[in-house]
Amino acid sequence: MKLSICIPTYNRASELKQLLKSISTELSLDIVICDDGSTDETLDVINEFKDSLCINYFFQENQGRSIAITRAIYSATGDYIILMDSDDVFLSDGLKTIFNVIENNLHKKSFIFGILIKRGNDYVENLPPKVRGANLLSLRGDHSVVGDLKEVTERNLLLESIYPHYIKYRRVPTSWVWSCVAEKTDTVVVTKAIVMKEYLSGGMTDNILLLKSLYPEPLVDLYRSLFKSRRYRSRVYRWRSAILLVRYSLHARSPEFSHPMLAIAFFPAVLVFFYDVYRLKKREH
Repeated sequence: MKLSICIPTYNRASELKQLLKSISTELSLDIVICDDGSTDETLDVINEFKDSLCINYFFQENQGRSIAITRAIYSATGDYIILMDSDDVFLSDGLKTIFNVIENNLHKKSFIFGILIKRGNDYVENLPPKVRGANLLSLRGDHSVVGDLKEVTERNLLLESIYPHYIKYRRVPTSWVWSCVAEKTDTVVVTKAIVMKEYLSGGMTDNILLLKSLYPEPLVDLYRSLFKSRRYRSRVYRWRSAILLVRYSLHARSPEFSHPMLAIAFFPAVLVFFYDVYRLKKREH
């Protein structure tokens, strides 16, 4: 069994170096790095590790994370794939845990693990609840799972779940992939952290509202899918999806009213939309 580690990166040479240092050389791994136009020492870092790790490196002119990560997925050759940001690092036994879990569940196609979050000098574990028969949507909707986790997915299933119009947008929410995976299969839940994630200034998290407002169409498709899905039961989560669908349809200047529930969601969605507009204008000044 081989695992592909897909990494989009942009001007994060020192962080990428820490990630590559955390990868074991003893396991069957395929490391695919798509460099989204870096101008720092990223290539030097790649050259430093190319003899010890199986690295497949691509450089592209800056086109955005969604295109970089999709290109990495298409180039992966492993049986399973994990997506890693360049500022993530594997914990000491993280990769061995992934291999052990998969080898004990070879009939499964989807796995979810916890992460360790670093904020300054503080470390907090974000772990999924120990449940059986869950999928990546029911964990969010019915078990109130929030925040980033780490998904490992069978390669062919992941390829089937790529956003069809990814090439048009600099940002496509990774949630699209996981919602598509959830529609097709349940997931094995592992209540253990395998990765440490640090949210660095200047990254996508700092600019998320701007990116969402500039590229709302994938979000409209995502929340339309979540609104219609039958893979979770929570009414609260469905109402949340309805409000977010209308919110981003307003950003896309194509208001969505295809269901009576969306008409009811219009008023709170409008309030959130205008608050978005206020925050974006405030950001300009």
